[in-house]
Amino acid sequence: MLVPFGQLPIGDGLLPDGSRVPFYIDRNELDTLRLDGPAWKYDDARFLEVAIGDPDAIFEGLRRPNQTASLCHAVFPTFDPDETDEAGSGTPPRFGFVFLAFSALADMGHVVFDWEWRTQDDDEQGHPENWQTDFVRRAWKRA
Repeated sequence: MLVPFGQLPIGDGLLPDGSRVPFYIDRNELDTLRLDGPAWKYDDARFLEVAIGDPDAIFEGLRRPNQTASLCHAVFPTFDPDETDEAGSGTPPRFGFVFLAFSALADMGHVVFDWEWRTQDDDEQGHPENWQTDFVRRAWKRA
């Protein structure tokens, strides 16, 4: 598999149409976070694979400048990938929060350019609060 220069593969991610494509992260950005922080942001990158590979929802159209074609994968992780097994402690890593991974289409796949935790919507499992106003539309939802 060819890997774009300066990119690290995260894994195959789900697109709104149900297909899977490679997702990457910029190596320099990850190295900068590792060296200069913030440490929490670097540590939270461990949730990227589950967010893009097994999301609860995918949103299109970030309401940010120049990101109307970007995607947001949202997931309520049920385990910490750093735990020895998927059962872990049986407690979500951050109760009441969802993990978001933001990506943009690049030459050979999607590149994740940001990620964060947000409070979960009380009415929609795996969705962040205010998702209806933060994104143009929900493009996919776990059945």
